[in-house]
Amino acid sequence: LRLKFKDIDKGMRRWMNINEQTAEVARTTMEGLLDELRHEYSASHFLVGESFSRADLTACSLFAMTYQPKAYPVPWPALDKLPQPMQQWLVEHRDYIEPLH
Repeated sequence: LRLKFKDIDKGMRRWMNINEQTAEVARTTMEGLLDELRHEYSASHFLVGESFSRADLTACSLFAMTYQPKAYPVPWPALDKLPQPMQQWLVEHRDYIEPLH
């Protein structure tokens, strides 16, 4: 995999139409969703009802890499091992997330 990673990366980016423009749209969408989640969780500890539900599980699953929960059974990559744009986003948006480690 290491030998072919660049080719795989290039092919996957082309296949999934990942470029600067689509990445910026995704980033804006993600930030909007995080704002909505922060608003919802400030009103209640749960997204739906009075207990942990599939909605909470889904939100947790989708944003696990962003929050990097300590209880996760597999170690998260160190901040300095993440791609530079992600490192920068995490540093700039600390208000969205708890400290990484």
